[in-house]
Amino acid sequence: GAAGCDAGALVRGVVERAAEALGITDDRSPAEQELEAARKELEKAQEDLRSARESKMKLEGKLEREYGQNKVWISLDGKCLERELKEYQYKICFFEECKQSTTSLGRFEAWEDVEKGRMMYKGGERCPGGDQ
Repeated sequence: GAAGCDAGALVRGVVERAAEALGITDDRSPAEQELEAARKELEKAQEDLRSARESKMKLEGKLEREYGQNKVWISLDGKCLERELKEYQYKICFFEECKQSTTSLGRFEAWEDVEKGRMMYKGGERCPGGDQ
């Protein structure tokens, strides 16, 4: 009776030490381990789905956007230009945002004249000592 219990404890201790020495510290059952792996796969799949939906929304937005006759301006979508003038760094991202250094000059609102390539950016921050 009692000797068998001691032998069982001794065997468990030896097995635990061997597992630790081998870097095996997961004492969960195989079913618990499978459940955890399935949860991680589900989380990854949910993140992939969220990302795919976000990409789909962006592409649908681009499809609805006006690019002029024969979609002449489509190649500018997603492109940015940067230029330094005097002490300021200007950056315009077509169909997105326009900046002067770190100050937002506005986000693309609409075409003022699509055929002439005049874009309207609105909602910018006030420049120190200037207009919005």
